[in-house]
Amino acid sequence: MVPAPGLRKPELHPVPDPRSVDPWGADPQTIEEDSLRICACPTCFGDKRVVCAVCSGTSQLRCGFCGGGGSVAGQRGPKNCPTCRGRGTQKCYECRSGQVDCPSCERAGRVEAWLVLRTSIWHQVRVSSKNASRLHPLVEDAADFDRSPAELPTDLLTDEFVDEGRLETSIRPELDSWMDRLERSRVQNFSADIVHFGYATALGVGVLDVAGKPPTVLSSSNTAPLKFRLIAVAVAACLGAVVAFALMGGYAGRGQWYLLHGSSGVVTLLGVTFVGFTTWAALGLTLARSARTTLRAVVPSAGSALLLLGIALVFAFTGPSLKRAEQALASGDVGRATAEARGLISDNKDVMWAQGVLDEVHLRSVKSQPTVQLTSAAIASSWYSEAKRTAAIAVLEPRAAAEVSTAWKTEDLPALDALAEHLAAPLPAHAARAGGLAKLLRARDCAEKEDLTCASRELVGVSDPSVRSERKIIEGTIVTTAREQLTASVDKAERATDARTRAGRLLASIKIATVVEDLTGRASTPSKKELQSRYSVVERVALREEAVAAAKAKAIAKREEAVENARKRREEAQERAANRANAALRCADGTLSPTCTCGRPRRGCCSHHGGVVGCSAD
Repeated sequence: MVPAPGLRKPELHPVPDPRSVDPWGADPQTIEEDSLRICACPTCFGDKRVVCAVCSGTSQLRCGFCGGGGSVAGQRGPKNCPTCRGRGTQKCYECRSGQVDCPSCERAGRVEAWLVLRTSIWHQVRVSSKNASRLHPLVEDAADFDRSPAELPTDLLTDEFVDEGRLETSIRPELDSWMDRLERSRVQNFSADIVHFGYATALGVGVLDVAGKPPTVLSSSNTAPLKFRLIAVAVAACLGAVVAFALMGGYAGRGQWYLLHGSSGVVTLLGVTFVGFTTWAALGLTLARSARTTLRAVVPSAGSALLLLGIALVFAFTGPSLKRAEQALASGDVGRATAEARGLISDNKDVMWAQGVLDEVHLRSVKSQPTVQLTSAAIASSWYSEAKRTAAIAVLEPRAAAEVSTAWKTEDLPALDALAEHLAAPLPAHAARAGGLAKLLRARDCAEKEDLTCASRELVGVSDPSVRSERKIIEGTIVTTAREQLTASVDKAERATDARTRAGRLLASIKIATVVEDLTGRASTPSKKELQSRYSVVERVALREEAVAAAKAKAIAKREEAVENARKRREEAQERAANRANAALRCADGTLSPTCTCGRPRRGCCSHHGGVVGCSAD
């Protein structure tokens, strides 16, 4: 190892006073020597003069009085600038012919400078052996030269300073012949005992080289057999894990029963144990032949085979059972019975009996529902036996009839709508009755709100025979209400003072009469035809009155518009006259009089501008 040499770098700085401290901030302690010399001025390059910065070397400046135009305004028009005499430029008084004396060298053409040398020292470390860093990690660190020999990982043989000529080529420093100088070289020699360990595996024979403090395996060692053994064991473990996970997934994937009620935990335990025995067997079988024993190779291999046999037995002798399904159903364990039956169907064993178990579970679920809506939803799901579905509908029918009657008595319109929706599939007759009763309640509500059109529309939609009696009751109520409204509407029409109001009320009466005649099938009092004839007469009178009123309004609007236009014309004429009176007079030379206006006497106006020629507003 060799420490690096020192370095000196020259720098040339032009300064005004060579005896002063370095003006660019250099540390005075680093200045080792300086030598004065004379050099050309870096500003003028020895010419002693430079270009004028004021005029940029043109020796001319723009005139500040006329702005460079050469002319100014006079009493009788533009005239030449009195400062530049019409040229637009002035002579630059800061220079001579566009040049001035150099400010850096004060017209000397030369400046004084000195050469500053600074010295810095660093170290270079060279190592002759490429394997040294494996035993000695800090061997390329300069501070490692001064470590205690007891702390070194190898034995220190020599430590001395040598001349440059005695250095080996491999450890000589890299120097710049112009800038670098070698100050001193220090060489250390180390030694270490290497121990060779031979070993063998089923995949080959190798040697381990160990040296250093603490012992370290050298890169010259042959570790290929160990690496191959490690790879072989890892591959065997991975293959065992793949087989184990495939068996566990295959068992649980056979159906939900195998995952929840089968022996999936046993298969998982056997699979994990199989992975461990497979890895153990791979470790024993990859040993050298002389190192293999019954415990290391035969026992784990036999264990792996037995574990696979155990998993195969679990696959073969575990599965859902019809007997367990029937026992669970008899004891009230519906969930277990369902799982056993679905497992049988999935395995295609005792399918018909399993479907019977599922239908029985389904029927019990229907019976346990608290409301008609939930019972209908339970019946809507699939059945394996139509007889069981019929039995479920028989359970639903008395509940549905009772709830429809209760909803009608309590006038619960939302409940009737819900029943009509949920009973449409299992009990269409009850659904039609619930829907018809709901329409009757809506018709009655429309009649109470005096919306007879809505009431008639709802009644027309009721056609189920089971609600015939209820429909007659609601229809009688609506007809009575409609006749009362018709009488009141006709009276209001007769009392109307103008034709348009009377026509509107007659039109409303016609709508009410239409509802009465549609519901009863007989003519109303007064009849729809009689009301239509009255409406035709009144409508013609209303149109004639509206035409007369529109003509009068148009004439009034036209007269008001004419008055407004005349007022605007007067105001515009007054404004034009006022603007002309305040406008300035125009003089003969084209200027405007600053004091005289068109609305005042013109005596003495534009006396200095050739007289008055007219008004500027004309």
